[in-house]
Amino acid sequence: MRKYIISFLALFIFLKIAQGQYLDKKSKNQIEIGFGHQSSYLKDKNFSPLNQKGGGLATRIKYQRISKNIFGANLQISSGNIYSGPSNGFTTSFINVNLGLEYLFRLSPQEQSFQFFIGPVYNSRVLYLDWYDQDAFSYVASHGVGLKGLISKRINDKHMIRASLSIPVFQSLARPPYNGIDEFIIENQDKPADIIFSGTPTSFNDFIAFEFCVDYTYKLTKRIDWHTNYTLYTQQVMESNRFKSLSNTITTGVAIKF
Repeated sequence: MRKYIISFLALFIFLKIAQGQYLDKKSKNQIEIGFGHQSSYLKDKNFSPLNQKGGGLATRIKYQRISKNIFGANLQISSGNIYSGPSNGFTTSFINVNLGLEYLFRLSPQEQSFQFFIGPVYNSRVLYLDWYDQDAFSYVASHGVGLKGLISKRINDKHMIRASLSIPVFQSLARPPYNGIDEFIIENQDKPADIIFSGTPTSFNDFIAFEFCVDYTYKLTKRIDWHTNYTLYTQQVMESNRFKSLSNTITTGVAIKF
């Protein structure tokens, strides 16, 4: 499965580089950097029977190339603590990583203020939970392709708002055993990538997720935009030791266009 993912990424990047040679002069590149907060709510029966909630710092880095269509790549990393038990007496640290690629096709004329896009996305997501220096731990890692739809509205020359919804379609899912340790994890404890990418193909009966985003843009200068982004992400793993989570992330930052 790991070789499949690497091959897919290599092919995707190759096609985008090749296509980039034919983009028109109106193409715009931008890099966005933002910081904010993520609030997390989850229940992982593989890790604890208790509901847990908390939050931490969120960092978002995004690249977009906009011409007739949109190519984008983004990385979001959140880390902090979640709490459970009487008076929130049990503390668990977490790190949440999402690496994404997207290519969205424009469905409406470019001159319209309302714009509609749809296209494929690739996401590699890892949520890792650690209690007391790995006395107990758990993780959810999903990798695969999905479908994304995006609507944008340019209010005037200064203001624009976008909303998008994406769902996974073909995914590989990796989860630890009930007690967190087995022979495979012991043998590969120094190779975390092998553990994260050791998943098996899954279906809608086993794994359900979606991501909803709203982004507000204010044009500061010809080359700099200010962004405020809200992202809602939820996922459920339908196994004997069920996992479900919901996160709300708000970030704000600037995008430099070139």
